[in-house]
Amino acid sequence: MASLLIIVGGGLGLYLFWNRPVLSLQEPDRESVRQYIEALSPLETWQRWQQLRTEGLSRRNPATEPAYVEALFRYRLGLGVALLVVASGAGLIIAALWFIPEHKIRPKR
Repeated sequence: MASLLIIVGGGLGLYLFWNRPVLSLQEPDRESVRQYIEALSPLETWQRWQQLRTEGLSRRNPATEPAYVEALFRYRLGLGVALLVVASGAGLIIAALWFIPEHKIRPKR
């Protein structure tokens, strides 16, 4: 039973590790950016230019996107469950070894 818990927990942990969430660092679609810029009025274009000169480019941090944060939370929760299953299996083995009577471990000659 304890060995089964360790195997199942370890398998779950490996599965989660191999399928862990990764950051999406894709470039924006150039065509959609071009269409957005062409749709701006001259006044909006001037305002964007002034904002770019004073503030610079804003960097997008993909690590703060809600989808990634939720996937990372589920990943960590799953790893915690896998670790708990492995620890309970190891605890059962240790408890079983602890309570084996002395004469069954080393028979007297």
